[in-house]
Amino acid sequence: WPSIAARFWPTILGGGVAQKSRNLGLVLKPEQKSVANSARIETVVNRRFHTFNKGVKIGVCKARTDQYLELTVHPRYKDNIERYVHVTRAIAMRETESDLIERLARLEKQLLDPLTSSRAALQLEAIGQRGVETLRHGLTSADPEVRFYSAEALAYLDESGAAEELAKTARNAPAFRVFALAALSATADFSAHEELRSLLDVSSAETRYGAFRALWTMNRNDPLVMGESLGGQLSYHVLETSGPPMIHVTKTRRPEVVLF
Repeated sequence: WPSIAARFWPTILGGGVAQKSRNLGLVLKPEQKSVANSARIETVVNRRFHTFNKGVKIGVCKARTDQYLELTVHPRYKDNIERYVHVTRAIAMRETESDLIERLARLEKQLLDPLTSSRAALQLEAIGQRGVETLRHGLTSADPEVRFYSAEALAYLDESGAAEELAKTARNAPAFRVFALAALSATADFSAHEELRSLLDVSSAETRYGAFRALWTMNRNDPLVMGESLGGQLSYHVLETSGPPMIHVTKTRRPEVVLF
């Protein structure tokens, strides 16, 4: 697979607003560049990911040269670009049906091993619908890490049944909390909204605010979290919750005041 082109920009003191979105780029290594390789990558990526433009289904990847491909961010990964890149790079370029069956069997064993579960779940997510059954098997594991990685991948596949495990992780596992909340915000499953709503009432300040941000990311027009704009400079939100009263203020990225 190609390496990912990356540039690092200086900090803009005082902040700024981007007026134009920039696509990701996939760049083939010099020894791998060719029109055939570019075309093959475009085909396999678009077979796995697509989006819509004015109701027309389009692929997310476009080969621009024999070395460079433009990659549009899939909406489900708009707040987790790093995962999107990892999943894209995990897509198999050449694989027969028998190869896929063998790989699914191998990945199932790796998924159920906490030491290899994370990578296996990512590869199953890259496979798509054919990997769902294996990931659901992972939800039944006795190991909490295996259950989390399985639920996380299922959420990004927009499959139901992952929300409860992700919410449990957000409550009880601080090391995985941010990833669990991000996965909950990425799925359109109604149960994810309900689980996030319940997290607004817990005692952990980090979890409560994280749940608010996940709900806002999921649907910023949701009356529960929409709030109001104060002079176009600050967002003000009042949430009716049963947890301890709390005020959260932030001035970076999205200036806001949130009252719990």
